[in-house]
Amino acid sequence: MNSISAIGLALLRGEILTIKTAFEDFGVSNLPREASRSIEQKFGIRLSKIRVSGKTRYGIPVSFNQYRLNKSDPQNQKGIELLKKYISDHLDPNPKTTKEEKIYKQAKLLLQ
Repeated sequence: MNSISAIGLALLRGEILTIKTAFEDFGVSNLPREASRSIEQKFGIRLSKIRVSGKTRYGIPVSFNQYRLNKSDPQNQKGIELLKKYISDHLDPNPKTTKEEKIYKQAKLLLQ
């Protein structure tokens, strides 16, 4: 499974992605670029972006976006089907660890 299919699978599961979660979960250091180029433009999907502002523990202002997939948007339906096909094409049918096996089984259920 590559990073595009992993991000797409997380979005299909309903997860909310941020730069931090993308780096920790998928090894992607620039989620805004990946979301735009690899998901929105490639599959014709519009992701919802919510701007979050706050302060760090040291009082420094910070802001970032949260990305999520709106599955009920009729404009996203064709792109979601393309994304599901892409993910199923890039799933490894021979998982090597129990964690990969769990991800494979969950992905197969979600993509049906």
